[in-house]
Amino acid sequence: MKEERLLEQLEQAQSYGNRGRIKGLERALANVRAYCTEHGNTSLMDKKIRAKREKMAKREKELYKAIHDNDDAEKITTKRKKLVKALEELNEALEEFELALPNG
Repeated sequence: MKEERLLEQLEQAQSYGNRGRIKGLERALANVRAYCTEHGNTSLMDKKIRAKREKMAKREKELYKAIHDNDDAEKITTKRKKLVKALEELNEALEEFELALPNG
């Protein structure tokens, strides 16, 4: 049932040529096929999200430390980019989790 909904959404995204959505749906579909059972086993996704949150918090601390220590602009920019990437990864994991839920 969940797989069917994902396949429908994937088909729609492909018809619109939405590459980002296609990539996310393909990842969600792979996760549903790999991890979901009739009982909705989500413990692996929980761990993945927790790890992404920890990574984002680490990157945030690194950025604040660089700013507080008056590091050079290039180093601060690098830290900022790493934080943005960590946030994007967290959002992708959250989207995958949401799509893997029974009513997702």
